[in-house]
Amino acid sequence: MEEDAENNLFGDLSVDADDFASPDSDHNKYNEKTIARFARRQEQKSKPEDQKEKVPRPSGREPRESDKFGNSFWRLKSDDGKGSEWKDAFWRYCKDDDTKDTDGIEEETEKSWKEVSWDVAREEVAKQFEESTHTVDTQVREQYEDQAGDYWEKFYVKNQGKFFRDRHYLGYQFPILRREENEESRLKNWKIMEVGCGTGCTLYPLLESHPDSNYYVFDFSAQAVQVLKENEKYDEKKVKAFVLDANKDPLPEFIEDGSLDLIIMVFVLSAINPDDMKNMLTKLKKALKPGGLFLVRDYGLYDMTHVRFMYKEGRKLGDKYYVRADGTRVVYFTPDNAETLEKLFVESGYTGKATFDTRELRNRKKMINMYRVWINGEFINTP
Repeated sequence: MEEDAENNLFGDLSVDADDFASPDSDHNKYNEKTIARFARRQEQKSKPEDQKEKVPRPSGREPRESDKFGNSFWRLKSDDGKGSEWKDAFWRYCKDDDTKDTDGIEEETEKSWKEVSWDVAREEVAKQFEESTHTVDTQVREQYEDQAGDYWEKFYVKNQGKFFRDRHYLGYQFPILRREENEESRLKNWKIMEVGCGTGCTLYPLLESHPDSNYYVFDFSAQAVQVLKENEKYDEKKVKAFVLDANKDPLPEFIEDGSLDLIIMVFVLSAINPDDMKNMLTKLKKALKPGGLFLVRDYGLYDMTHVRFMYKEGRKLGDKYYVRADGTRVVYFTPDNAETLEKLFVESGYTGKATFDTRELRNRKKMINMYRVWINGEFINTP
């Protein structure tokens, strides 16, 4: 069994214990066969090595999708210049718990950020898996929609401000946010609003680089806003943080129409129901000055966190739209979505463009490659 798993990377993709929900949980229940199979695996793992059963895989099993392409296809290798072989962990990484990583990176991973592109074969296979993943029924999807705020509240209560890292890299993604040493701020005296501020991972790096600007930041999680305000860097003279659901609530009166120079959303649009995106963008547009800037950064198609969902039942809410194990939701934007995103902004009175950022991560300890995929959008409020 171990040898078979090594020869076929898909065969190594076991189900995680954290993926199983209790009968009283809000998450979907797994079928009895899946639970029984997991129980047998756990029992085997607990036994001493010499007592483990060596059960051959039934010869009459149904072929996997991966079998169509052969085992060798997935054993992609590259040379590091020293004759060592690196395995492509794009698929093997899918077995990990998807709640461990969103926009963060594992400590032991080398942040090489080498820019890469997807080859046609890999993309075609991933697309087939995406299309074959079962979508939950409407009632379950509506449950996650109705309780979206509760799930994020629980997330921030559990993690406080320790889950996400400060996003100092945004200046490299959006040149307007960059500030070199001894250089005058390009955002001097700007009024900036962040949608979905969380605990301040975007705010505080911006406040450090551009201290002369004024910031309005909000989140629909009261716990997140509380953690943000408790930060020693919080300055009431420069920052006004408040609780607001951008989908349902109007902007407060102290944010006047046409008063903002910049709106920024980082890993926020992906957490919104696709059906609600246009209404929210139209609402936010009213607060921007003519010529004001709207910056967006989010998850792209076939990001390593996206591929994990292809192996997890009860997670797909819609096209490229999933729910994590903790109940929070995420949309992964495709090249088509990029065009759709541009169209969405154009129809709301903006001009601009969305582009993809695909990066390779190298784990030297495990000698594997992993991939992150993001989408960046820069849009201008057209009068």
